[in-house]
Amino acid sequence: MKPFSLRLPSTLLPAALVLATCVASLACGSALAQTKLKWAHVYETSEPFHKWSVWAAEEIRKRSNGRYQIDVFPASQLGKENDINQGLAMGSVDIIISGSSFAAKSFPRIGVTYYPYTFRDASHLLAYTKSDIYKELTRGYEEKSGNHIVATTYYGTRQSTSNKPFSHCAEMKGLKMRVPDVPAYLAMPRACGVNTSPIAFAEVYLALQNGTVEAQENPLPTIEAKKFYEVQKYIVLTGHIVDHLNTVISGGLWKKLSESDRKMFTEVAQEAAIRATADVVARVVAEGMGQDLGQPFYVENLPGAAGIPGTRQLVSAAADGYTLGIVSSNHAINPGLYPNIPYDSVKDITPVALIGTTPLVLVVGAGSPCKTVQELIAAARAHPGSLTYGSSGKGSVLHLAGELLKAKAGIDMLHVPYKGVNTLMTDVLGGQIDTAFLATPSALPQIKAGKLRALAVSTPARLDSLPGVPTLAESGVKEYAYDAWIALIGPAGLPKEVTARLRQALAKALGAPKARDLFAAQGFVVKGGNGEETARAIRDELGRSQALIKSASIVAE
Repeated sequence: MKPFSLRLPSTLLPAALVLATCVASLACGSALAQTKLKWAHVYETSEPFHKWSVWAAEEIRKRSNGRYQIDVFPASQLGKENDINQGLAMGSVDIIISGSSFAAKSFPRIGVTYYPYTFRDASHLLAYTKSDIYKELTRGYEEKSGNHIVATTYYGTRQSTSNKPFSHCAEMKGLKMRVPDVPAYLAMPRACGVNTSPIAFAEVYLALQNGTVEAQENPLPTIEAKKFYEVQKYIVLTGHIVDHLNTVISGGLWKKLSESDRKMFTEVAQEAAIRATADVVARVVAEGMGQDLGQPFYVENLPGAAGIPGTRQLVSAAADGYTLGIVSSNHAINPGLYPNIPYDSVKDITPVALIGTTPLVLVVGAGSPCKTVQELIAAARAHPGSLTYGSSGKGSVLHLAGELLKAKAGIDMLHVPYKGVNTLMTDVLGGQIDTAFLATPSALPQIKAGKLRALAVSTPARLDSLPGVPTLAESGVKEYAYDAWIALIGPAGLPKEVTARLRQALAKALGAPKARDLFAAQGFVVKGGNGEETARAIRDELGRSQALIKSASIVAE
């Protein structure tokens, strides 16, 4: 039976989830001091955490003007997870990606999050990572170990594979299962009478194949990457641990970093974690669709160069419904920025359905004298070109949202592009720039804390999450409406009956509580519209973005 492939060729949500990756050699003046660092993890090169580690290494090189060169060692090249954690302590490794279960060896309390059924799902976990409890636990780990956790991301929910089926705990008794030698991981299997074995991760496939063990447990991305399904008959959705990973910097490196470099490393790591979480959205959709269609989806990331190479692969695939893609607003923005794209963003695809949107909110710092949109417009008119508005980069959704405001309100403001959302947020909070559009979920905590003032939302109607904040149209900017979207597409020429069946499967996947909770945590508004609605969104975005890019003379960086 032919499996489905779901490709992610471009940014899922450019306002908050930006996908890109590349590896480049150092090209800077010989007089510039260079520090070489090692970044290690145990994950395969096909997994998102390797790709975003590579992205982060390159981004740090660029932002530091070549002062730091980071070599990434995937797939246990520098040892198993216990080894790289020891390497971090000994100073032979500078940065790692690892679970809190290993951090618990130096600070046991942080490992409580790994015990079975602590979290309902990914949204519950993501809410926890923003809580004061989590901050207290990470501080405790840092004080004890000297290392610093700079980012945390959802990895996947741990499921089981086995050569014999089981549906409840009693049926697991006596099962020979490979489980890591970590108390939190061992808790559920041992409570069910499982005969556990701590076989090295690199040897699990062979152990399953030759019958040394009958079962294993891991998140679905690992099950997929290691191809355990080839040597196991059943995937049992035990969902016993909502797994997460930390990006950790060694205490030795942290002490050497200046305050500005600490900030840079932290911001890049957090942006990389967001990008890895973008994979999770696709995997939740793929999992739901696969269940309805009776076949698995294999999620493949094809990032880089604004998603253009990945989209080119998608449009070149057979139009049989077995290769699909998730694209964002950038799919329609790119033609205005890159005139030589090797495909037509409308003619070379089949729109299947809109998946969801992310509303934007226009904000100012709490200390700003502007309390309303009209006051901001009046200030801009009184001082043309003096007020500043920031974005996450030239040609980004946040940039074009600002350009649309300028056009609709008839004002002139100075655009300040940033290399990511975190730095932008910091400068809005500090008043270094006057205003910005931000993705609602990233801005909401600061708005509720009184550190940002929300002037208006970008959507045609008010948001449930910000009921007291008017729309821009209500605030006097007539016909203003702008948000970021993601859509499911296929190659041109998909048969209508295939498209309809895929749309039906997507609707079921989006309607599942797991998907809705995760999308809500990411700030998505679930849509699930039809193909014509998707095609219209792409056409509308193409026309609008190209007009804005042309009028503002925007050139891609």
